[in-house]
Amino acid sequence: MIVLEPDSLALLPSDCEGQAGEDTPAEATTPAPALTPSAPADAGTAAGTTTTEPTTAPALTEPTTAPALTEPTTAPALTEPTTLPSPEPQPGTVPTPGASGAAETPASDPAVPTPSPSPFLPDDPADLDREPEADPPAVVETEPESEVATEAQSGGDALTEARYTEITYAVDTLTALTNAKVYLDAGHAGWHAVSSIVPRLVKAGIDEATGFALNVSHYQTDRDSELYGRLVSACLAYVADGGEPEACPEQSWSRRHLRAWLRAHEPHDPSEMKHFVTDTSRNGRGPWTPRYSRHADPQSWCNPPHRGLGARPTTATGDPLHDAALWVKTPGQSDGRCLRGTSGPSDPVRGTVNPEAGQWFPDQALELVRFARPSVTP
Repeated sequence: MIVLEPDSLALLPSDCEGQAGEDTPAEATTPAPALTPSAPADAGTAAGTTTTEPTTAPALTEPTTAPALTEPTTAPALTEPTTLPSPEPQPGTVPTPGASGAAETPASDPAVPTPSPSPFLPDDPADLDREPEADPPAVVETEPESEVATEAQSGGDALTEARYTEITYAVDTLTALTNAKVYLDAGHAGWHAVSSIVPRLVKAGIDEATGFALNVSHYQTDRDSELYGRLVSACLAYVADGGEPEACPEQSWSRRHLRAWLRAHEPHDPSEMKHFVTDTSRNGRGPWTPRYSRHADPQSWCNPPHRGLGARPTTATGDPLHDAALWVKTPGQSDGRCLRGTSGPSDPVRGTVNPEAGQWFPDQALELVRFARPSVTP
């Protein structure tokens, strides 16, 4: 199984032009791979998975024992995606081994949401009457490297075209190998809109690949990743049948309108659709959202506090489109110094000087274990 270099499609060279900062809100879209020397430094390798570097439909259940490998036959119903917010700790409050009481569990993390009794419809009846937005607003989650530019901006950029050429070559070369499964990195549910990432995946050669990878090195919840994966996969099938990406459903649509679109356009046979894998190495508590921004650049993606390990690697996902949950990013590997708009050298949120990107970060590793969901301790 090969996950092509993360952020290579979600963050094209032309996207970096005129960036306003690392945490500038980005348009919702998803990434794919590339073979360039400028790949992110924090890529990790999961057991049995070769990766050059990584980059979130229904939630996975928290297994207490290793699940049996079963072949799912039906796609799960859509449920309202949620994000688990967490507070911004004061400097010097990073949990340490042996901490007791409230320190063992972040007080601000809400309880795991319970799916609606009617899993396909929203909890708020008023949402049923909301029409889908023609041009949905940008997703609040931001990406480390830069603000995401539009496809029109990247179209004429020479470096962007060169990257597409490299990715296409990589797909053709790797898929020719015996028993190789190739997934193009497509970012995460909090980054690109479905209508934005799908054209990039198509241009990069998704037709020849096994599918795409989501949430590599990021923190989006399983529920958000699986919903996003289903929408991207359905849109790819729709476009392959002659449809336009702009007519595809977006994450911001109500569940009523998502259901109507999928009934009209989603193939009934999952084998006719592109599958996906997700990175669950650090998403146990979901993405970090500071309650208020005390810093010029919060960098919510960079070594966020109080995150936890997610679902253990498995191919028994219960979703016919979701091939596997993987630990692509190495848990405990630093995202960088995380100065958050300050002059440094300390991370103003953690109160420590963080290791450089890709280096071992003991404090973060301990947090990931302590706040893992499901728990790794008895």
